[in-house]
Amino acid sequence: GPEPRDANSRLPKGPGPGVTDQQEAELLRALEDKRPDEARDLKRLKEESPREYRLALAAAWKAYQFWKDMPSDVQKAHETLVRVKVEAWRASRLYLAATDPTQKEKLRSQVQDLLGQEFDADQIIREYRLNQLEEQLKRLRNELKERADRRSQVIDQSLADLLAAKGRPRADGEMRRP
Repeated sequence: GPEPRDANSRLPKGPGPGVTDQQEAELLRALEDKRPDEARDLKRLKEESPREYRLALAAAWKAYQFWKDMPSDVQKAHETLVRVKVEAWRASRLYLAATDPTQKEKLRSQVQDLLGQEFDADQIIREYRLNQLEEQLKRLRNELKERADRRSQVIDQSLADLLAAKGRPRADGEMRRP
């Protein structure tokens, strides 16, 4: 008779949705270098649950694509942000559990310091993102100006396409070419 199938048997083989073997290796090398705990967790997941591993790998690859192109100071700020968020939360739990006023004050000061580090790291990341958006706006403004400069050519091409039945208008106003 037919063999029993588990949830993993219906999934395609391979590293993850849209992730090649080469990309998987690149990601794991980067994680081993920058985030060894995450690399270890991902490798353990691969052994324990191939299905969950493929999904986690795809998500990690997407995040890595964003992260790997950041300047090193922004990467460092991102790593700091992640680390101090966890440390601040842990210290806040210790503060809430503490009964000694001296200990509570030390922990409060520690949480405050960690929140300062979190703020500073977040400012670096926000500045980077703002610069990226400014560059994107500059590119888009240039494209818009170039398109305006080509107004008559764009209209002539659209006219020729419509009259030759070479395309249909799309929802965004551009022509859908066959």
